[in-house]
Amino acid sequence: MDSGKTSSTLHALRRGLVAAAAVLIFAGMSWHNPHAQAQSAKPFFQGKKVNIIIGYAPGGSYGLYPRLLARHFGAFIPGNPVFLPKNMPGAGSLVAANYLYNVAPRDGTVLGAIGQSVYLMQQLKRPKINYDAKQFNWIGRFTDVISLILTWHSSKVKTIEDAKKYPSTIAVGGTLSGSTLYVAFINKFLGTKFQLIKGYGPAATYLAVERGEVDGTSRTSMATLFATHPDWVKENKIQIVVQVAPEPSPRFPNAPGIMSLIKNERDRAMMEAVVGPNAVGRPLMAPPGIPSERVALLRSAFMQAVNSPRFKQDAKKSGLKMNPLSGEKLHEIFMTAPNLSPDMVAEMNKIVATKYRSVKKSKKKKKN
Repeated sequence: MDSGKTSSTLHALRRGLVAAAAVLIFAGMSWHNPHAQAQSAKPFFQGKKVNIIIGYAPGGSYGLYPRLLARHFGAFIPGNPVFLPKNMPGAGSLVAANYLYNVAPRDGTVLGAIGQSVYLMQQLKRPKINYDAKQFNWIGRFTDVISLILTWHSSKVKTIEDAKKYPSTIAVGGTLSGSTLYVAFINKFLGTKFQLIKGYGPAATYLAVERGEVDGTSRTSMATLFATHPDWVKENKIQIVVQVAPEPSPRFPNAPGIMSLIKNERDRAMMEAVVGPNAVGRPLMAPPGIPSERVALLRSAFMQAVNSPRFKQDAKKSGLKMNPLSGEKLHEIFMTAPNLSPDMVAEMNKIVATKYRSVKKSKKKKKN
């Protein structure tokens, strides 16, 4: 064989062996390099279905916001997962909160929309609380809340002064819900004669008000009212008796903010603890123990989603007020919440233990 051809063949063979070795080395590096592996792996959420557990029955703003988000959220998460809102009502979202803390998977495939007062209830050491609100992963807030106590136009109670003169039936949520706390504390501090009636779901509450089964309700917010019954305001079908918020809305100039009515310093401190969770408003959260990078991804995607033009347009069409807050800032609200003194906790628990009637029991008695 020609020596030149032999030398050329050997050089080509050597180059081939070097190239093959380089491929093997690179493959080995990729196999052992987590960063390279992560780049080649498909996104965690690809093909996943993510449940959003809503701690209330259908019809209220706790469900309206996450159902709206479910239509947009996946577009901002690598892998474009499908979001499925599911209701898990009970005890002012206590059932859902306990489930999310103790049972739900800790991988980001289950999120939650639970009551804004979960930390207050924890501080008051209410029974059957099996969670630590500060340990939840708070993903973001849709909006803060101005809660309302309202009555139907036919009720004698049209103002807070009327509420001190005339007994009136007010539909509330569960024992641990904010709607129950507001009325109980207002009765205690202002001498109003609201009679608490529990047992109606959010949607059934509005029907009960319209039918005259109750004089009014405290289980609504300004956002829910304008999203579900704007005609009540436009046609003067209701009176807003009081706004339960640190700062009342100018949209109801004749309805005072609760804090302006309470003069006693100690009473004000307790009412501030009750009203404070309105800053938490309508949150989205996740169980503890989720990998931090996945929490960061969900928080970032949440803010991108709620600030997107399509989401804002849909929220406007639905009549839903938006005042979003990042998960990091929402987490800070919980971490910096003031601790209640033991004597204040004892006093507040006496007020929380106020008696109220159940509509279910009342209906049962009527049948008999």
